[in-house]
This record gives sequence, structure tokens and C-alpha cells, in this order.
Amino acid sequence: MSLCSIRYDGGRSQAYVCDLTNADDIERLQSRVAEEAGVPDILINNAGSGRWAYLEDCSYDEIDEMIAAPLQAALYVTRAFLPAMLRRGTGTIGNVTFIGAFLPWPGATGCTAARWAMRGLHEAIRADLRGTNLTATLVVASAVQTEYWSKHHMRVPVTPFWIPVLRPDEVAHASLDALQNRKSVLVIPKGMRLLRVLHHVIPGWVDHVMRQATGLTRKSAIQVPGSGR
Repeated sequence: MSLCSIRYDGGRSQAYVCDLTNADDIERLQSRVAEEAGVPDILINNAGSGRWAYLEDCSYDEIDEMIAAPLQAALYVTRAFLPAMLRRGTGTIGNVTFIGAFLPWPGATGCTAARWAMRGLHEAIRADLRGTNLTATLVVASAVQTEYWSKHHMRVPVTPFWIPVLRPDEVAHASLDALQNRKSVLVIPKGMRLLRVLHHVIPGWVDHVMRQATGLTRKSAIQVPGSGR
């Protein structure tokens, strides 16, 4: 949902420009938000960078960017806004990731590693918030169709035909519902929930299915003696 559409529907919105991987920028952002809007009721960590690619196809700079956003950005933003939320005694933190946080996604090595880290952050912060009135929700989605891919000239993630590429409004509405109901984890679409469960039980089979369904299967460069006969 854009700022204009929020205002058109009678709501209030404000955009702030900030480098979420820069601590000084984050502190200035927190001060401005506190002065102009107060303490957030909901804090969403949704920054992301990098492309879906095999690790050897990524530059070292790309790897740094994939770690900085989402993980470093989420740590910085939460660090800056959490103290005031704790003092007030209410609030929810939303950490957005993708299903690669629970099972390996073919051809997305760096992104998968960074998103597993987001899952770790969520579980740690949720545990730390026990005994307070604050909570955290992990939003786990499949690929989402946004302008990010076209703006950065990147391929849209390859997904199996039975896992749809989600619309941003679908993810937004489901996420808000999960945050308001204080759910620990939201997995969308529903088909991904079954994969998540199956990966705990038969991980090898799920990995095989994902490779076959996405078509992202490496061809071995190792020649087995006698295989050329």
C-alpha cells in the first residue's frame, strides 16, 4: 500500500529516508519518529538486498549487502526503537523473511543464509520479550511480486507451479492480521506450511522435490569411471 493510497483512504502516512545499515542514520530516524509520531505500536523489519543466485555467482560486495539487509538493518532498527517500546509496555515487532528460513531454496544460497539469520533473530527476540507485554511475529512468505526485481534487473525467484508468487497486498493484509493477533509465525501461502512440516520429517525428499520443481539442479562435473560407456 502506497503513502498516497493510505491518505486517500483517510489515513495518515509519513516517509523517512534512511540508510538502515548506518547506526547514526538509525539514531536520527528514531529521534525524528519519536518527536513527530511517538513510540511505534508495530515495528516491521522488512529490509532486503541481493539476488537469488548460487553463491559462486555473487560478488563479495553482494554477500556483504545480503547480510547488511536484512540482518544488520533489523538488528539496528530494533535496537533503536525497542527501549521506548519496553518503557511504554506495549508493542509488536514484525520480522519479515521467506520460506528459505525453514528449508533450503535452490539457487538462492546467500539469501537463504541471511533469512535463516532473520529467523534466529525472531526466535531470540521473542524469547527475550517473555515477561513483557511486547511480542514478535515472523512473517514467512514465498516470492512476492514487487518492483524490486525489475528496478534492479534481477530475475524473479523461480517457484514451483503449485506455489504462487504473492501480491504485496496479500502479504500486507495477512501480516497485519498475524501481528494484531500476536501470532508467533505466519507462513504464506498455505502450501508452504506443508513443506515446512515435511522438511522436518523427510528433508532429503523435500530438497529433491524443490530442485525438480524449480528446475534448479546442478549438473555434476565429476566423471565417474566407466560412465561414458
